[in-house]
Amino acid sequence: MIEKYLQKNPIAYVTRDKERATGLQEIEGQYLILTNASQPTATHTLLTEQDIEEIINTNSANIVVFKNTSIIERICREHHWNLLNPSASLAQEIEDKISQVHWLNELAQYLPKYFISDCADIDFDGTPFILQFNRAHTGSGTYFINTKKQLDELKKQFPDRPAKISQYITGPVLTCNVVVTTTDILFGNISYQITGLEPFTQNPFATIGNDWNVANTILSSSKLASPTHDKETKKEKILEIGKKIGKKMQSQGWIGLFGIDIIIDEKTDTVYLLEINARQPASTTFESTLQRKSLAAHAAGSDKNITTFDAHLTSLLKKDVDQNIIPITHGAQILLRNTEQLLQLDPEAFNTLVNNIKKLNYTVTVYPDNDKMDADKIRIQSTESFISHHNELNEAGKQLAQIILQSYESN
Repeated sequence: MIEKYLQKNPIAYVTRDKERATGLQEIEGQYLILTNASQPTATHTLLTEQDIEEIINTNSANIVVFKNTSIIERICREHHWNLLNPSASLAQEIEDKISQVHWLNELAQYLPKYFISDCADIDFDGTPFILQFNRAHTGSGTYFINTKKQLDELKKQFPDRPAKISQYITGPVLTCNVVVTTTDILFGNISYQITGLEPFTQNPFATIGNDWNVANTILSSSKLASPTHDKETKKEKILEIGKKIGKKMQSQGWIGLFGIDIIIDEKTDTVYLLEINARQPASTTFESTLQRKSLAAHAAGSDKNITTFDAHLTSLLKKDVDQNIIPITHGAQILLRNTEQLLQLDPEAFNTLVNNIKKLNYTVTVYPDNDKMDADKIRIQSTESFISHHNELNEAGKQLAQIILQSYESN
């Protein structure tokens, strides 16, 4: 269905990371992926390059980006290009940690207990908590405070900076990609968010992947513990939260994808909203790849089904999505982020590590120019799973971890 719309409404997806746009196969003159050939370049810089300008103008293409910014909006206005992404200012208001609380208003009831204060005024009473500054990305800007010394260091460094203080909850984090159309709220597949596992990262709050199989296990494990929700499943609660947020975004002109991160308290089984990602979530394209494989295996009724990424593009074109988003029950991806040990590997040892992972027949993407600490370095994708239970690698995941550790030991 999306291909039919693209014949009259060509799209150029401009991105510094091609993987963000690969949810749909490139179609000459209809769907174009415009990126840099080597070193990553910011999206707004790409939009000013002459060859990219010519391609956009030649194809009269609409523009889609992974994450909109005010700079991108200005460039598109100056060139009279039609940028399909929702407003950058609305996205920032919804996504930033403190403004998000104010934007949620009555929906903030779904968050863990929290308060907002200048850093200098925060006290530590011995109870661990989560401290977040307004802007954070994949775990950066988020601190687990469990000692007075940690807090005092932040207070000294950022005394006047507002921070969100949240109750510390332990339990699995799940994520769901949600598509807002002009008339409806559509849900992708809920995945388990792989977070902070060594040796894939040194940051305990860094998001390093998704696992769709183990999410189903977690969601079906029990009912919600709260007496007021004794007949409501965890999945139903997640969809309730997602729909209410989606409706609010829709009322303010949002169309296209956003994502919600959910944590399930392992002590009480209560579902809490952690974050809203007001943009196309990073897991979208691989979810859509898995959906296409599932669709190919079950060709009957394919005209009634759509991938999450296709639903995103269709909604950005302000077309109705009258198909069902394809369900998936398997598949996982995991990121190896830069650690001190990974950055110390010489080129030969690094190439050996990559080749050893490829021998396992996974889809492997290397980001050769990402050399900052905790930046994405290797993306590993599988049609199966890497996780057995919350915070536990299965045999495939352990095999990957062992290959990485062996590369460090032999360096």
